[in-house]
Amino acid sequence: MRVWDVSADAARQLVAVLQGHRSMVKGVSWDPIGRYLASQGDDRAVVVWEQRDWTEAARIEAPFQRSTAKTLFRRLAWSPDGQFLCCPHAFKKPVNIAVVLRRPSGQPGDDGWAQECDFVGHNSPVGVVAFNQLIFRRGGGGGAATGSGTGTAAAASGADDAPVAPYCCCAVGGQDCLLSIWLTSRPKPLVVVKEIFEQDVLDLAWTPDGHAPSSSACVVHHSLRQSMHRAAARASHDFRHSRPTLALTLPAPAPSVAATRSSRARWTAPSPR
Repeated sequence: MRVWDVSADAARQLVAVLQGHRSMVKGVSWDPIGRYLASQGDDRAVVVWEQRDWTEAARIEAPFQRSTAKTLFRRLAWSPDGQFLCCPHAFKKPVNIAVVLRRPSGQPGDDGWAQECDFVGHNSPVGVVAFNQLIFRRGGGGGAATGSGTGTAAAASGADDAPVAPYCCCAVGGQDCLLSIWLTSRPKPLVVVKEIFEQDVLDLAWTPDGHAPSSSACVVHHSLRQSMHRAAARASHDFRHSRPTLALTLPAPAPSVAATRSSRARWTAPSPR
């Protein structure tokens, strides 16, 4: 794996050659805090690289050892605050999962990269995950939605069970042609999008405003502000979050990535009963 400096002054200079993987590298993701680079390959491993000297900071293999099916990509993603690294193509008997790893805290005795939780429910291997670049929190007072600082967005108020702490949104796509969208504050997905794709979901990206995920040349249009407070009561019972919540801090998230679209599909979140 080669790292290049493409700034104007560097004139596309080769910075490092990373040789930790034993097979084809199928996904890379930059840490939004700027310390690590994570990569995932066909060798059933995720390698975290230290950007200061390009040494191997960690090698995570356990969640991927029982995964058998081949995938074209293994697109992993960091949460916008950099606390969590979500990795596809993991397996926990008897289901395929996307695993969420916690970043080291830096405290004594914390070796880091522990398995924090799983996104469970896809019938085939998960090939791609994408965190929304925004951090959300519930708006305050009279149902008004209020911003929570640079790089954040507030969800609409009005539901007693809406989370108060900051939370993130993650989209997950798999070889089962399904797209699931999760909130880190809820044990079940916000929505499971079906009957859009006829083949594997190969890639995901959020629009710059953070309100619509684009996946494999199809853009899913919906205002996340309208649905963050709703319970996913009608979501598939096979989908679940292995732990109830992920605790988040609230720094500025990473810059957004523009989505590319060539066709459109509309969906609606489950209505409250």
